[in-house]
Amino acid sequence: MIDVMQMKAYIELYNKNYKKSNELIRSKLDCYKSIKEDSFYQLYALFMLVTNFVDLNDDANRIKYYTDFKTLENDTTITKYLYKIHDVSLNISFSKMFLTRKELDSTAFYLKKVDDMRLYMNNFDKENQFKNYIAYYEELKDTQNKNNYIDSLKNHNQNLINENINASYNINESFIKNSKILEVETKKNFLNRNWIAFLVTLLVVGVVFVFVKYKSLKRVLKDFSKRRREYSLIENNHDKLKLKA
Repeated sequence: MIDVMQMKAYIELYNKNYKKSNELIRSKLDCYKSIKEDSFYQLYALFMLVTNFVDLNDDANRIKYYTDFKTLENDTTITKYLYKIHDVSLNISFSKMFLTRKELDSTAFYLKKVDDMRLYMNNFDKENQFKNYIAYYEELKDTQNKNNYIDSLKNHNQNLINENINASYNINESFIKNSKILEVETKKNFLNRNWIAFLVTLLVVGVVFVFVKYKSLKRVLKDFSKRRREYSLIENNHDKLKLKA
C-alpha cells in the first residue's frame, strides 16, 4: 500500500506535475515518518519533495526538506550506499539549478561536492555531471576545460556502448555454449531412446519367442501325453489278449 502511494507521487513527478506530486507526498509524509523500522519510505518521499521544489524554483521548501533529508544520513535502517545514491542525484540537480540561474560560485560548490561523491554515481548521474561541467565552462568562456569535459562525455558514452556490445557478445557466447550443450544432451537422449527402443524390441521378441516356444512345447507335451495314453491302451489290450490265450 505504501509503495503504491509513493508510486502515484513518482508518476506525477515523472510527468512534470510537480505540485500534484508534492500534494500526494505531503499528505502522507507523517505516515512515512511513522515507519520507524524502515526509514527508506521517508527518505524517498523527501527525495521526491526536494526534486520537485528544485524544478519549482522554490528555495525555501527545497532547503527545508533537504535539511530533513540529511537527518537520515546516519539512520540505522538505511544503508550508507542507499542514502548516498539519492544524495548525489539531488546535488547534481542543485548544480543544474544554479547553472540555470548563472550563479556560478554556487554551481562550482556543488560540482565539487558531487565530484567527491563519484563512487555513488550511476551512469545517468555521470552523464549529467559532465554536461553540467560543459555548461559551467561554457559560461566561463573556458574553451579548453569545456572541450576536456566534452571528450570525457564522449568517452563515457563510448564506454557504455562498449559495455553493451560486450554484454551482447557474452549473451551470444552463453547462448552458443548452451546450444552446444543442448545439442550434446539431445544426441545423448536420442542415443538413449535408440537403446531403449532396441531393448524394448528385444524384450518383445524374447516374449514372442518364449510364447511360441511355450506353445510348441505345450503341443509336444500334449502329443506325448496322447501317445502315452495310446501306448498304455495298446499295452493293456495286449496284456488282455495274452491272458485269453
